[in-house]
Amino acid sequence: MLGVSFPQEYLCLAKDMYVHPFKVEIEAVKLDVSENHMMLGYSPLIIGIPMPLGNNFEKITLNFLFEGKALASINMNQIHQVKAGNSILHVYEGVRAKHEFVPMFSRLLLGARGYLRSLRKGNIRLTGNIYDQVRSAYSVPREISIVTTGSNGFYNIFPTDLHGRINEEYYADSLRISGKAGKQVEDSGHMILSRIDASYYKQSYSLGKNHMADLKPVSGYENIQLSEQLSLPVATGAISYLELERIAGAGFDKGVHRVHIFRIINEKFLKNGSPLAHIHNYTAAWRENHGIKTDYLFR
Repeated sequence: MLGVSFPQEYLCLAKDMYVHPFKVEIEAVKLDVSENHMMLGYSPLIIGIPMPLGNNFEKITLNFLFEGKALASINMNQIHQVKAGNSILHVYEGVRAKHEFVPMFSRLLLGARGYLRSLRKGNIRLTGNIYDQVRSAYSVPREISIVTTGSNGFYNIFPTDLHGRINEEYYADSLRISGKAGKQVEDSGHMILSRIDASYYKQSYSLGKNHMADLKPVSGYENIQLSEQLSLPVATGAISYLELERIAGAGFDKGVHRVHIFRIINEKFLKNGSPLAHIHNYTAAWRENHGIKTDYLFR
């Protein structure tokens, strides 16, 4: 009856095994940003798009296309710019979204389920159209990486999916203003970001509680490998990692989020694997209903 038969709102998957992804395009100029846009916030919805110097769009509509048809679209206004070497990170806030993933009747029933989920401790309650903006943004796989930060033998390890590479030199990651993890990154000034093999999906999701955790001794983590330059613990299941130096004053706040800008100081490949990512179950239901089979990883 609900039209969505999946037990979890966000479904994990192996990113490289995900077939027939949606194309993401800036409508007015037909600019394909599928590979280089990044989600940086959900309350409000924040999308970052790196562009060469000289390009600028104050208002955009992002379309999420399958075989040329827009299944979702988000109207967005530019709210910030970050200069990063030879690129500008253009930052947009969602205004309004519409999508065709789930019939309207099902959305009303699922809205009640989402409200109950939002009451869980630590969750941000998303309501109205902003929820549709977020569901639309999660119609493309958002990669879940693991951050390590800290110093002097005390560290924290936690997941992030609000991040993206600006260019070869710079990176952006968004963390909750109220969380301990964000303050720890600011205090340290450094972090490493590990791409995680999808087979470690349960372990990665279980680290979510660490956004509000204190630093703890390195002895509290198992099978530790230290990064090459910062000597920070590399997350279990990492297939590669970036060592990052936070640029003080380069980021910005919006809603519950603080977007941090980093300089990439080292990049290390460790092993082959398919990165962990997740999508919203509205998209998963649409794919299932249209015969696109996907191997989801249920927690």
